[in-house]
Amino acid sequence: MKVHLITSSLDGEVVKSDLFDNVLSFLQQSSGPIQFIPAWQAHPHLLDTPSFSIQRPVEIKASFKIEKEVARPTKTNFFTRSIAHVKDFLEQKGEINDTKEELPKAPPAEERFSPWVYFFEICAMYRMRNEIPDEDHVFLLTALANDKNWFGSIGPSGRDYFVHTANWEYFLKDTDSRFPIAYEVVVWLLRHQMFSSRVEMMNGIHATPRGCANDFCQDKQQIQLKMRTGDVCSTCLNILQVKGREPLIIAQIMDVFERVRLNVLFRERAAILKRPSRLEVRGFTRKLFFTDLGNLEVSLNPKEKTIFLFFLNHPEGVLLSHMVDHRSELEQLYSFFSNTSGGGQRISEAIDLLVNPTEGNLQQVLSRIKRKLESNLGVELAKHYLISGPHGEPKRIAIDREFVTYNI
Repeated sequence: MKVHLITSSLDGEVVKSDLFDNVLSFLQQSSGPIQFIPAWQAHPHLLDTPSFSIQRPVEIKASFKIEKEVARPTKTNFFTRSIAHVKDFLEQKGEINDTKEELPKAPPAEERFSPWVYFFEICAMYRMRNEIPDEDHVFLLTALANDKNWFGSIGPSGRDYFVHTANWEYFLKDTDSRFPIAYEVVVWLLRHQMFSSRVEMMNGIHATPRGCANDFCQDKQQIQLKMRTGDVCSTCLNILQVKGREPLIIAQIMDVFERVRLNVLFRERAAILKRPSRLEVRGFTRKLFFTDLGNLEVSLNPKEKTIFLFFLNHPEGVLLSHMVDHRSELEQLYSFFSNTSGGGQRISEAIDLLVNPTEGNLQQVLSRIKRKLESNLGVELAKHYLISGPHGEPKRIAIDREFVTYNI
């Protein structure tokens, strides 16, 4: 089962390459029959469909308030009630403040959007130009909003889709956008497995949220619930069982759900627990996986990985001016990751550039590592893994090494 991920190259629609790569990498980490294939960029320059702009009303959100204190009852003023109907037992009573939770940030006053047909035409054009088989799935990841204000949808063909990649920061707090985007991709693949038509699909989606992947989420903030549960309700599981769909496909989709769930929950709790994610250095090429964040991989280039692992090997820290004293260790590390032609000579030249304080190459590498860690982990979590220290003192990675394992 092949799933092609594409993005438009037009201004206002293109997904930033880092985000696209992160979504792709996260999806590709799931093992199974679904192959996620990057198409990089589609070029819909022949499409004449205009983009639109709409002024959306901004609703003022208020925070939850407790209006008065309620005294705790003593054993002398408890009451007994009769249960005449099941509803009396199941239904919670009383008035609540039904004001919705305040958004993480104020919504924009305006956004550009296009009708659904525009996105599905891009998918159709990509299929035609690249002779994509009818049985393959094509997902357009787009920063452009749509006229129904949905997170994504499926086209008339039943195998073309779009997912809106922007604005997640307005609905989810402290969550990397790759996770809701990846979640939406596999949700639509799940629905394709469950339903035979768009009409059947719309009839099967839950209007009232129940923490299931098939919740409609008319209030877009409700997506937090199903991402936190990472689950499929018993009704939907029964549909899958009756349809007799391929178990390995369903298992792969469920794996993505679970990794999204773990990531969301860990980030929510990290501020309270003050605990970093475990880091696993995996394989001959020393890939970096943050296991408590849904097995999240942070990709570093060979020189960045060399420096990061070097400091990981030196918990006591090293003065940057003393890096030249460790060139043999740096060369050995770099040789694991570099595919530079020219062998030892090129490796030696790269390390010379790195340890020469007049070149500034090391500072550039440290800055790139910092940017990638903060982009992937968030500013607060990244602090545990940054190569840092006071001016003129040894630089080190603060993470307690009991949180670091090597599986090589």
